[in-house]
Amino acid sequence: MRKRALLVATSISLVVLLLCGCGLNVLPRQHRNQDDTTSLEPAADPNAGQAEQEEDEEAEQVVSDEVTMPEAPIQIESKNIISARVEFDDSQQGHHYFYLIKLDDTVRCVVEDDMNHEDFEAPLSVLSDLQKVIDEYNMASKNGYTATTRGIPAGYGYELTVIYDSGEAIRSYDNAFPGFTAEEGDALADFMMSIERIDWPEFTITSEDLSADGSWDVSVTQFEEGQNLSPQLAWEPVEGASEYAVFMFCPSLANSMYMREMNVTEPFLEKGACEEYSGMSHRYGTRRFDVYVYALKAAPDTTPGTFGDINTYMSVIERELDTSGGERGNILARGVLSGRCAGSER
Repeated sequence: MRKRALLVATSISLVVLLLCGCGLNVLPRQHRNQDDTTSLEPAADPNAGQAEQEEDEEAEQVVSDEVTMPEAPIQIESKNIISARVEFDDSQQGHHYFYLIKLDDTVRCVVEDDMNHEDFEAPLSVLSDLQKVIDEYNMASKNGYTATTRGIPAGYGYELTVIYDSGEAIRSYDNAFPGFTAEEGDALADFMMSIERIDWPEFTITSEDLSADGSWDVSVTQFEEGQNLSPQLAWEPVEGASEYAVFMFCPSLANSMYMREMNVTEPFLEKGACEEYSGMSHRYGTRRFDVYVYALKAAPDTTPGTFGDINTYMSVIERELDTSGGERGNILARGVLSGRCAGSER
């Protein structure tokens, strides 16, 4: 009806303009000038103007796409989770996110909050522990509701996506408003923080290129005064290890890989010995650069990670290092050494 009103108003206006062009005074008196000469402004249809205004108001109001699926089941028969994505706030107003996916014999976990990003593997029991939280707070009742508000940045709202081996699923999402109560958010936060990590014994790494205040020496950078030399590293030998794998990552740059040295047979690396090395070269801010050394039983089946590029998920790299001859259990121990480096515009 609104489009029809606009079409009628436009047609009338065109006819009036044509008549005025022929010298005929057909406009109502209220649209004439004071000297009684004919105005060339067409008479506005008040209904047409109202229709246009209503359409504009509707366009401004439509900022959120909301979908409710009443047919979505609010009871899930299966208890066997194969993947889950959960984003939520707790009572301390911290925003959290975790992603779980079932692997053959472990669970890959990505856990984030306002300050940290962790990526690791956990026992399969983590999935049944999450199901207990879902059952206790009847979170399946949220199934079938999604709302997306355009223009909202990341870090707001909530997401609950749980996929089961039966093909059943819980899907609920709103990027603008929290969908969990404070009690539910606290329960999810407690679960997230209690996830048991599959880890290895730790050993200590030292470096002559790391100062007492935790700063990397300028010689390992690509700055104007730097030499782009890989840092000197040393560690205690690990019993049973036939070789070591050495890496350097920058966690604030999506784990960009700055160093990779495979098949290291001695418990040290001399300065500048690493062929795959790219020194720090950022301009602004102070960033953290972490060295990882893995003691391995044997050579892994693949060379993990991508040198000179982002490597978002450490669990993928560690899983590849831990696999030799198609079998898991290749990593004996791990060492981590962290240092800071200020940008060139410091």
